[in-house]
Amino acid sequence: MGCVYQRKGKRPSPYYWAKWIDAQGRERRASTRCRDRRGAEAFLHREERKAAAGTPVERGASLFDMIERWTTHVASYVAPSYLEKLGDYCRNYIGPYFGEVPVTDITADAVASYARHRLAKGIKPQTANKELVAIRRMLAYCEDIGAIAQVPRIRMVRAVPRRIWRLLTEEQVEKLLAELPERVLAFYIVAAYAGLRRGELWSLRWEDLDLDAGLLHVRPKENWSPKGRKARVVPLHERALDALRGLTAGEPTELVFGKHEHRRAFQAAAKRAGLGHVRPHDLRHSLASNLLNGGADPISVRDILGHADLRTTNEYSHTTIERMKKAMGRIGGKPAPQVAVPLKVVR
Repeated sequence: MGCVYQRKGKRPSPYYWAKWIDAQGRERRASTRCRDRRGAEAFLHREERKAAAGTPVERGASLFDMIERWTTHVASYVAPSYLEKLGDYCRNYIGPYFGEVPVTDITADAVASYARHRLAKGIKPQTANKELVAIRRMLAYCEDIGAIAQVPRIRMVRAVPRRIWRLLTEEQVEKLLAELPERVLAFYIVAAYAGLRRGELWSLRWEDLDLDAGLLHVRPKENWSPKGRKARVVPLHERALDALRGLTAGEPTELVFGKHEHRRAFQAAAKRAGLGHVRPHDLRHSLASNLLNGGADPISVRDILGHADLRTTNEYSHTTIERMKKAMGRIGGKPAPQVAVPLKVVR
């Protein structure tokens, strides 16, 4: 019969430990990585179920074998786009680095060495962390099936702040749209006034639009899912409605825009408008900022943009020097000088 306990000593561990008998009849001890007894007991029961089922630890299984088994396993419940990214990470980077190393030999130090190797190749810390998360999830699967005794503790890379957002005022957005060629204008009007992500725009079908009610539906398709597999309904601004009504409607299942890359046309228009370097995704950030600065409540903005957390939405609030100077000007009754310079926000 197994048990959970806390190790004592001069420097006691904050985690509960578990003791049980594995499928080979040997006594096993391991940290549960849980600070509460309830979670530790769940860890113990899982290990005891594996022992009762007679699942042996596959000591000879290589990382390549586990990668294939794991990606096949997760294919049933992750989005196809994320599955494609996982396959890219595993085939091109994780697998070639570790080679035929048995999964039992992949330690925290080995994973840290992999992270240093990838950073030396010039990738961003955020990208390295995504790959480390993939490794951790794969090793958690290996633990579940008994291929390893315990997932090593994998530390994420300290990420540098993300690039500065370029927030455009409503006037700047319209100035940019006025410089766009007719063939891509509707695409960017919907991007600017509905706040859709690039993948959501490219996957938009005519059946997702209800122009009479002024609604746009973002929902999963058979080969694509929105971020977080989260469906939502976006009320369409009159500007976006007019742009969509001006297009020739196709069959319900046909794409409205299709996956056509026209970033060069966008950047050329931004240059002609005197805005410098602007990304298409900055239109989404700008919509959030302009909605909040115009008095919209954060919950509505969160639902329009499809944010999973209200804290993400709140990052766009109070983003102009003008508003902050106006607030400071209330002290002592002296108004602050009026400026209209957008403040760039670091996420």
